[in-house]
Order: sequence, then C-alpha cells, then structure tokens
Amino acid sequence: TTDPHKIPVTVLSRCLQFNLKSMLPDQVFLQMETILQKEAIDAESPALRMLARAADGSMRDGLSLLDQAIVFGNGRVNLDDVTAMLGTIAQQPVDNLIHALLERDAVKLFQIINELSDLTPDFGDVLQRILLVLHKIALYQVAPSAVKNDFDLDSVAMLAEKISPEEVQLYYQIVLIGQRDLALAPDPRSGFEMVMLRLLTFQPAVSEKQVRSSPVVSVKDTRQTKPQEPERSASKVQETLKVPEPVSQEKPVTSDSVEWSDLVVAIKIRGMTREFANNCVLRNISDTVCTLELDTGHKHLLSPKIEDNLQKALQDYFSKPIRLVIQTGEVEAVTPAMKHRKEREELQQNAVDSINNDEAVAALKERFDARVVPGTIEPAGQ
Repeated sequence: TTDPHKIPVTVLSRCLQFNLKSMLPDQVFLQMETILQKEAIDAESPALRMLARAADGSMRDGLSLLDQAIVFGNGRVNLDDVTAMLGTIAQQPVDNLIHALLERDAVKLFQIINELSDLTPDFGDVLQRILLVLHKIALYQVAPSAVKNDFDLDSVAMLAEKISPEEVQLYYQIVLIGQRDLALAPDPRSGFEMVMLRLLTFQPAVSEKQVRSSPVVSVKDTRQTKPQEPERSASKVQETLKVPEPVSQEKPVTSDSVEWSDLVVAIKIRGMTREFANNCVLRNISDTVCTLELDTGHKHLLSPKIEDNLQKALQDYFSKPIRLVIQTGEVEAVTPAMKHRKEREELQQNAVDSINNDEAVAALKERFDARVVPGTIEPAGQ
C-alpha cells in the first residue's frame, strides 16, 4: 500500500513492514525504455521523461500512465500526445521562461507565455514546475551532489551559473506566493503574467547585479566617456569600488598591481563562479599563471567547470594565456566575500545607530512609549 496510515493499528501490529523508497525519475524512465524496447513500441525520450516525472516515484503509476499513452498515441508514445493526455506542458517551455527572466527579456517572455496559452495549460502547474526547477538550482549551488541523479542536471547546471543564490531565493518566494494567490486573480493567465512581471521587476536588496550595473564597473565605457554619477548609491560597495583597468600586453601583471576583490567585479563572472572567486585570496599573478588559495571550508564550491569559467574570464580580461592554479588551505587573509560581508554589516550598524540617535525617534519613544522593532531597520537605498 502507498497509504499505510489508513490501515488499522490492530492489523499493522500483526504485519511485517517493508518501507520501500520512491523511485527516481531516471529509474522509472530507464524501466519504461526497457519495456518499450522489448515490446517493439516506438517512443520519444522527452515523452518518456514527462511520464517518469508524472509517476511521482511510483513505478506502478508510471506503467499505468505508459499504458494510457500507448493507447492515446495509437501504438506510439510521442511528446505531443503525452502533453495533451496529461494536460500539462513539457519541461522545455519552463526552462525557456527562466532563461528569458534571467536575460530580462520581457518581449521573449511574453512570447513564450502566448505560446503556452495555445496549449490551454494549468498555470498553477506551470508555477509548480518553475518552483521545482528553482529548488534544483538552489540545491546544485550549495551541494551539487544532491542533484547528481537528476536527468535534467545539464540544464540545472547551466541555469545555476547564470543566477546568484540570492536571486534564486527571491524568485522562489515570489513564485510560491504567486501560486498561492493565483486563485484570487481575475483569471489564471493574468495572475501568472503578474507573477512573471514581479520576477522581472524585483531583485535582492543586496545583489551582485547591483554592483555589476554600477557605471564604474564598465571598464570599456570609462575609457571613452566619463560615467555619470548615480543618483543614489545602493551600497557603500558601489561608492568605494575601483575597478582595475585591463593590463596591456606590454605591462606585466603582478599581484602588487591587482586588487583581487576589484578584479572579481571587473572580469564579469556570475553565479557559482563568482561565489567561488569571492571566497578565494590572490597569492600570485603573472603574465602566465594566476594562483588562488581557497579556504578548506569552501572546498565544496570548486568544480572543473567553475575552474574553467574563471580561467577563461581571466584570459579574456587580460588578453593573455593565463593558467589558473587553485590551492586549498586555512586562509587567514580577507577574502572578497568577507570584505563585502563586513561592509554590509557596517552599513547595517550605521543605519541602526542613525535611528537610535535620531531626535524624532527619541521623541516618539519618550512621548508614546514607542519602540523600534528589531530587524526592521535597513540601510537607505536597499
């Protein structure tokens, strides 16, 4: 049974129980593929993957769905028939939606929504699929081994490189609340579109993207025209950031002439590659080799793909065939991540001190017995 809680206790006490684990979608997919090969039934892999997801860990339910799909497709299992049978959408449009969001391409985003509408989907189910993808991305960014058995791993890894962990958490919360409130919208599509618009509009309060979007970050622009002063700085990081100019072929690269925290911003890396670089310290850099030291506490961030991405970014920036060498150990120097954290803490403390020393706030406390609720003070501009 899949519902042991429905069995009376008097019966359960006389039973020997075996708790079976739910099957992974990949296992269900491979079993379906084996069965269809023996039965000589044609099937499309994307269709089987969709059925494997819909089985929700149950081989029995998966085979029932497979039987229905064979009948529905007149002896074949293809993606269009399975999509129509399940009343849902394929995984690819969900990935395309997330890509459009990350690219901030509103035109492309609503073009995809129009195409989805032709399938008359359950928009609540679409939001559910987006939540599942965001959940996998968050897991991959923290512990890649947790999703190593997922057959969407390549897609998840690619998306994880394009989005910061802070953005993943914000997006997940927006979609979760949007899914809850979907029934309150005038119609499902308009409610879904408003969720997508929120994802386009809102960003984390302290985001790497804010630093990247600062005019001083654009190295090429600073050579041509003087950047305009921003109307309001989002953080102290933007006000004090000095991005190093790319070093010419004639000028040698040395660790004395390069500030690693500034270089991390200048080479324009994103996602887990940037997270990794922020937790390293620069030990040495020359025209041919860049040596970084990673604290052993962040060893889980290192992967061949991240190392390749960082090496390529350094080579593109300096226009030199620089080889990247990663060492691990107990890092005592200040990493960019520690520096950013300290700056945010200082901003927060300054904001708290400003409120506590404000005369108007002091008057409110004295006259109305008011109090400042802990955790509600934020630095201006965030």
